[in-house]
Amino acid sequence: MAVGFITGRFGADRTDKILELCFEEAKREDKKPIYILVPEKFTYEMEKRLSEKLENEKNIDPNFRIRVVSFSTLSKIVFTNVGGLKERRLTTSARSLLTFKAMDLVSKDLITFKSDDFKMGFVNNIMDMIIEFKQNDFSVMDVFSLTENVKNESLKFKMQDLYNIYKSYENLIDKKYSDTEDTLNIFAQKLDDFESIKGATIFVDEYMDFTPAQYLVIEKLVYFSKNIYFSLLTDFKNLHSKMNMFARSNSTILNIKNIC
Repeated sequence: MAVGFITGRFGADRTDKILELCFEEAKREDKKPIYILVPEKFTYEMEKRLSEKLENEKNIDPNFRIRVVSFSTLSKIVFTNVGGLKERRLTTSARSLLTFKAMDLVSKDLITFKSDDFKMGFVNNIMDMIIEFKQNDFSVMDVFSLTENVKNESLKFKMQDLYNIYKSYENLIDKKYSDTEDTLNIFAQKLDDFESIKGATIFVDEYMDFTPAQYLVIEKLVYFSKNIYFSLLTDFKNLHSKMNMFARSNSTILNIKNIC
């Protein structure tokens, strides 16, 4: 396991450096895969740049080791190989309907939120709160504990309502469906059984930070990979300063160092 950072200010083509290192690794006599991990919206652009390089230069990836992935596509590769995700994935509209049903089931227990408020915009706001809880790895019991420590009465009542709705929602999807955020947790666990990731080389590009659920996956990738490189927009100075214009990227560097 080795962790590296590819950094640069605005205008620095860090992706070019990633591809250069990528092809250097691809020429080695190794059959382990090389993954370029980017957000879903950047996969097409990265694949396009990769294809252009492969067309212009011959034999730079002789064993076809390089693959562009997002968290979603890499999780599908892992689940296809080792199993572990049999539940149905929830679409946004299905999430919204289940959130409404969860609210309706506990409507008599709600203090602040009343059934008259259960319009689509309000339901979507509650759904977004549930997504936030999951992205930040907050379980139902975590929300309950947080509620217990709130002193402000008005806020406490709202938190109690959110706890009841969240608990109702989780009961509805338990063992039947999986949220995107739940998938990341299962994905992180299943990486233990995915042999191809062990000794792989990974390049992470186009991210400024990660959600707590994504960090669970990152921790496993750091542990199992031969080398992993993170490309970040920063000048690599004053890492602890919150006033730095690159504070988000610098915070990510510190989080990754803590993982190591």
